[in-house]
Amino acid sequence: MSMMSALAISLSGMNAAARRLETSASNVANVDTVGALPTASRQSTVYRAEAVVQTDVSGGGVATSVVRTSPDWTPRFQPSSTFADTSGLVAAPSVDLASEAATQISAKLAYQASAKATKVEEEMAKSTIDAFA
Repeated sequence: MSMMSALAISLSGMNAAARRLETSASNVANVDTVGALPTASRQSTVYRAEAVVQTDVSGGGVATSVVRTSPDWTPRFQPSSTFADTSGLVAAPSVDLASEAATQISAKLAYQASAKATKVEEEMAKSTIDAFA
């Protein structure tokens, strides 16, 4: 493995971790963004939570894609909302704050590990250049 490919692998890890953190932060920010319950003729306008799926890339590194989580929404009793039906129910995003906290911690640690690997690769490259200078 060359130094450049090692650097590319580390950078793809950093990008993946940043995307996981960004997606999770969006879910947390929208946890209280409610909408009307869906009906047979109308879909709900509620925020739909997302998750990042990581896949291995041939030759090293990871690729990411963002997918909608399922279920899209859960009913919540919020009779004061303008979106509430006659029973006082609204559609709320299907966001689990404990899972989002774990995702954010995991993403932070993954980012730090990839950043550390990038720093080590930089130091190795500098040592190699110094050895031949």
